[in-house]
Amino acid sequence: MKRGNFIFALSLEFIGIFVLVYSYKLGLQKITNPGPGLFPFLLGIFLCLVVLPALFESFKKSTELHPVDKTIDTQALSPFVQLCVVILCLFEFFFLLEILGFVIAIFLFLFGLFWVGNPGRWVFNSLISIGTVLVTYLMFNTLLQVALPLGILK
Repeated sequence: MKRGNFIFALSLEFIGIFVLVYSYKLGLQKITNPGPGLFPFLLGIFLCLVVLPALFESFKKSTELHPVDKTIDTQALSPFVQLCVVILCLFEFFFLLEILGFVIAIFLFLFGLFWVGNPGRWVFNSLISIGTVLVTYLMFNTLLQVALPLGILK
């Protein structure tokens, strides 16, 4: 199981690097005059930094010798399923942002990511996703006055 955690963390690290490379190609511009790649670039940096401790921890634990744990956690997802859900969430957000709009697309994205971390806690995951969407929308729409795609909410 520890090896699976390492593979999952390594996969997320590669996804972060992929986002960094392609958002840089979109153009960063300056912080006062942001280009289309600045926000994804910052998110890629954040993803790489957040995953790094988990990567090192899982690598350290995968090299240690542990007795085999025969207990099965029915709530936990296998690392492969977690990776598939994260990738599906990323594709959902990328392809449906313009169609569904920022609010719905980011809610589905966050809910999927929170579901991977906390499977079976639907209410908690929904509330955290809604709260994050509200704070993000208010920050960008009100504070920064950035027009976010409305999609079907027009």
